[in-house]
Amino acid sequence: MLTSLSRRDFVKTTILCASVLSAPSLALASSVNEGDTNTYSSFFAENNNLSDEEILQRFKIINEKYVPFEPLSESDADFVRKYATNANQQPRTGTNFDKTVTKFGTTINYSGYIYHENTSAVLEKIYGGDVVAQRTAGLTPTSMTAYVHCTAYGVGSNDSIFIVHDGTMSYNVKDTNTLRMSMSRDFFGFILFYHLCTYLDVSTSQGSFTISF
Repeated sequence: MLTSLSRRDFVKTTILCASVLSAPSLALASSVNEGDTNTYSSFFAENNNLSDEEILQRFKIINEKYVPFEPLSESDADFVRKYATNANQQPRTGTNFDKTVTKFGTTINYSGYIYHENTSAVLEKIYGGDVVAQRTAGLTPTSMTAYVHCTAYGVGSNDSIFIVHDGTMSYNVKDTNTLRMSMSRDFFGFILFYHLCTYLDVSTSQGSFTISF
């Protein structure tokens, strides 16, 4: 049976197929960035010497600015090449984190492990996290919500970069001192880079704040 495609789906399919067929372009892009931001010098001044918070904020802006498979601007693509992680690392890449913040009458420790994994299935990727938020002093939070967010980027036949997947997992607790979340999600796509982050939204009777990593 033949299935008709909308114009948007046709464009997505065409771009994805083009990215799969452009091996020379992918090899070139892969050689430029191996996930080490210290060895890649950006061509755009606005992409250099950024703090961790500025990098997280820029990724957020980029992710909200484009729909999947829409080519990024030259500056945004250059930023992704510099700060995103190379997706060809095997079999799993991950990061441990541990942060403590005191604000609005409470002290919260947020720690855990977030990861990205290439599976043995064709084009299947998995990302997830095992995170814990614990009040160590002060007020009991009225609400805590943990998030693990992954954006994956592909490369087209003309070396353009576009978003292939943009997803978030979350878990919420109320009026308690501890949050524990262990979640993972899979997606399928031909990708070259990804960016993985986690953050915790905390609310107390005195105000709200976010812990990011």
